[in-house]
Amino acid sequence: MSTETRAGEPGTERPVALRVAFWMIVGACGYAGMIGVVKQLSMEMDIYVALFYRYFLALVVMLPWLLPSGGAALKTQRLGLHIGRALLMVIHGGTLMVAVTLIPLAEATSLIFTSPLFATVLAALFLREVVGPHRIFALVLGFIGVLVILRPGFVAFNLASGLMLVSAFTGASVVVTGKVLLRTESAEKTVFYLTLFAVPFALMPALYFWQWPSLEMLPWLAALAVVGNGYIYGLTRALKIAETSMVMPFDFLRMPAAAVAGYILFAETIDPWSWFGAAIVFGATIYITQREMKAIRPGR
Repeated sequence: MSTETRAGEPGTERPVALRVAFWMIVGACGYAGMIGVVKQLSMEMDIYVALFYRYFLALVVMLPWLLPSGGAALKTQRLGLHIGRALLMVIHGGTLMVAVTLIPLAEATSLIFTSPLFATVLAALFLREVVGPHRIFALVLGFIGVLVILRPGFVAFNLASGLMLVSAFTGASVVVTGKVLLRTESAEKTVFYLTLFAVPFALMPALYFWQWPSLEMLPWLAALAVVGNGYIYGLTRALKIAETSMVMPFDFLRMPAAAVAGYILFAETIDPWSWFGAAIVFGATIYITQREMKAIRPGR
């Protein structure tokens, strides 16, 4: 599947690996923007309220896609799975957002990179995807890069670390359930239902800490909706193109994106070990890209 193209679709003349890389870069930039905005909002607003606004405003942003079809685009036979996936997404987003208020963005992101490992195992178990040795090597190499960043044994395990592991597992579950839905649903429909059902789930904890946003917060909330949708849409489009085990190595791109956001927005610096770990992560992504590119060249 990783080398095929579909004639007649825009952009499908390009190799699958390049299209996956493009959408995962879109997702990584959206992710970095999302957690950066969340950290900014947390200075004035409770994080659970911000989480609710993130999904509510993202739903509003998606309405222009729905209106021309008059609701016909929403027909589905997988409503239960959409609802369950939305609950997993809210748990993923809530634990992630709390964690990024406690530790630097790059450190939080590096911890969530256990998610590709979870996703690859879940995909093999539930989707029966074949995980070849080159993809396994890329995932292991990327995880080694994360370990270099974290340096376990030198940094104490804390609440934020535990929250990020919960976020990693639920995030992997969102990816795998999304891959199941994408067998029969469009990327746009999948993202819409995810956002639609996330709103009531996110509202429940938000009501306990409720506060109305000030005028100064409104642009930040609007930005949160846009970049949050960019993150989910980029990931969903990549999953539509290729298998989960191929997409996940590119997920490591979120770490350098988060590091840049942390530096620009909050002057968070990155130590040399983190840069070295990031280089290993990039090496894993480049390796899997080159392997997929070689697979489509004649005579290889």
